[in-house]
Amino acid sequence: MKSPAGPSHQIADLLDGNRDGVRVPNAGATMTDFNRNNQPQTSQPRAAAAKQPISRSARPKHPLIRHRLAEAATPTPLATPQPTSTPWPAEPRSAPTAMPLPQQRRHKEEPGSRRSRNKAAVLPSKEALELSSIHGQVHQFRGFVDRFGGKQGQSGIMPTLCIRSLCHAATGRAVDPDHWWFRLSQEWSELGLQPGDEVLFTAKVHHRTKGFVDQVLSKKYEGRVRQKVTGFGGNLRSVALIRRAQRPLDRELELRHKLKERELQMSKELKEREQQLSQQLSKRELEFIRGLNVQERQMTQELKRRELQMNQDLQEQEQWICEVERMYRSLERRIGHMAHDLSRQKRRALVAMACALGIGFTGGGVLSWRLAGSGSVGAAPGGSPAAEEVLGPNRNDRSGNPSLAQGQ
Repeated sequence: MKSPAGPSHQIADLLDGNRDGVRVPNAGATMTDFNRNNQPQTSQPRAAAAKQPISRSARPKHPLIRHRLAEAATPTPLATPQPTSTPWPAEPRSAPTAMPLPQQRRHKEEPGSRRSRNKAAVLPSKEALELSSIHGQVHQFRGFVDRFGGKQGQSGIMPTLCIRSLCHAATGRAVDPDHWWFRLSQEWSELGLQPGDEVLFTAKVHHRTKGFVDQVLSKKYEGRVRQKVTGFGGNLRSVALIRRAQRPLDRELELRHKLKERELQMSKELKEREQQLSQQLSKRELEFIRGLNVQERQMTQELKRRELQMNQDLQEQEQWICEVERMYRSLERRIGHMAHDLSRQKRRALVAMACALGIGFTGGGVLSWRLAGSGSVGAAPGGSPAAEEVLGPNRNDRSGNPSLAQGQ
């Protein structure tokens, strides 16, 4: 039958010497037996006391007696309890045991001893929860699978597994010791555990033996001497898997999935960016084409305007050239007229001068002839040779002088 939860009942369960094969002095004794045992008496061999069976029915059932027993179990200096005026209720007793409980000599416990530590059922939240403080109780614990191993058994190597980072499931407090080796039973094997998996199990806290019996092995492995410790029972009530650790394959698959999602996201972003760039490019291309069209129209208009201006300038130049040519022709005509007039005037002047010279020479010759004729009256009619020399060149003027004709 399970005892109810509570500090007093937990300590009373610790005082039960027949549970889990551990014998505790004065377990199941009443308050009267406790007062009687505290009196100084002769010691009795422990071997005889160990042979006496202890009945669980001899444990007091009343809560007040349990509370007093819990107070008596605390590490306080031994002293004879003072009688109180509070009437004690009747103690329910079962059938008497075969032999009375042996008288045990109590000793003063040190504050730091294991027995005094085991009596503290409620610990501060900052401290680790010792398994010895919840001995005999069933609780749920959480932990992580650390590694697998083996233990030498009667039938060979027995597979085991180590659960590390133990903590109390209800309160979340760390457990002392922080790891425990369990036999790899069917409950563990069915889960397919791997190192790093987080598990939740329900177990009862028991006194267990740990270490090597062989002294040679104990010396070889220092600190592994066979001793009795507080731990978990071999038969677990329940085992459940909370969360699996990330395996390399799972991690690879997760990374591949993330990489694929990243690639899809990047491709989507690239498509959106490409679409935006294409839209911007088409927009800029349209704007550029429009600008080119505007510039082309402006340049065409400017070229037409310049062409018209050049045509006008060309026409003006052609008109000016024509005017210059006309003026040149008129000037040439004038020059020709002037030259012709000048030549006529020159000819006239030459003719006049020639005529004057001819007339002068002729008149001079006639005059000289006449003068000569008057001097020599008897001369020949032909005249004298001197007169012939004077009149010789002008003799044929009237008939035609080549030089005079050319001048005329």
